[in-house]
Amino acid sequence: MPDVPHRNANEANQELFDCGAEKPRLRRTEVPAYLARRHGLIVARSTLAKLASAGGGPRFQKVGRMVLYPLIELDQWSEEKLGPLKRNTSEH
Repeated sequence: MPDVPHRNANEANQELFDCGAEKPRLRRTEVPAYLARRHGLIVARSTLAKLASAGGGPRFQKVGRMVLYPLIELDQWSEEKLGPLKRNTSEH
């Protein structure tokens, strides 16, 4: 059996990004950077934890104790937070 070099999770994730693939779910620690880059929203990791407990945040999944946020849920939640585009301040 040939020797296969051991890769850590960061190397595997970097390889995914290098080939243009995006992870379908993000850990809570990764979400603030994604929301800032993709939607211009600044949301702290602690705020996400609070919203997961109290409600009002993006929907998530759990694997054991790990919380994972599907990208589609983050995008939908962000659009809801941002609301519709307006042409002027008098629009409701």
